[in-house]
Amino acid sequence: SFDYDVFEFDNGDDVRYEVFYDGIGQGQVLLVDGSANLVVEGREIISIPPGVNQVSLILGIRQNGDADFAGFDNFRVYGE
Repeated sequence: SFDYDVFEFDNGDDVRYEVFYDGIGQGQVLLVDGSANLVVEGREIISIPPGVNQVSLILGIRQNGDADFAGFDNFRVYGE
């Protein structure tokens, strides 16, 4: 899981991520689709299927200027 916070993301400002299980991409996920000075925060929880030995995460941000910003923290890996 991880927390995110975006501030004033406009049209064209996006946050995406992709998870890889044992080196195989699981497809990009559009987490934030900016519009009209969007302000949003939250927590993304990603469930890992049994039998996966290695997990990777790639975050991608497209931001076209202005005073917009984004932050990510509290990355956690835990078992049940």
